Amino acid sequence: MRQAREVQQTGQRHEVSWWAQFPEVSERFDEALVVEGLADLIEPKVAAPLLRREVRIAADVVVRYLNRPQSAELAERATEAARRLTATLERINERSEGGVSTVQAAALGLALRGKYAEAAVEAEPFVGTTPLLRLFVTALRMERFDIPLALRLLEGGQSPQRSTPPR
Repeated sequence: MRQAREVQQTGQRHEVSWWAQFPEVSERFDEALVVEGLADLIEPKVAAPLLRREVRIAADVVVRYLNRPQSAELAERATEAARRLTATLERINERSEGGVSTVQAAALGLALRGKYAEAAVEAEPFVGTTPLLRLFVTALRMERFDIPLALRLLEGGQSPQRSTPPR
């Protein structure tokens, strides 16, 4: 817990390679849970109401696809939703000349494209380490797994691979 507080206070962040260990730890890593959880954490941080709505819609479409990956129609919709959010962010950045922050929405955009580790790195400064850790550990979906113990080990400085049981 102390390290998590220090990360939030000093601005220190985990690297992409650190977050990327989570999907490697479990064959049952729940991508839909990660996208939905990141959306729940990030959406309230998006200041612009219309952009916040766009973020929620895109996340819902991608989660639907991740829950039914065999559906070609949902795959197409998910790709389009992620592309639309990216295009919206680009337009806002061009027109606002830095007047509107899109950092939060851009972090979720990474997750919508399957870049969960990169999304965690970008979200960590404004979401906090502890909620992200809880989300990623829960997404492991491991049977007979002590989530509070894993969180304590992670907050104590252990790597994701050392904090979880072997596959």
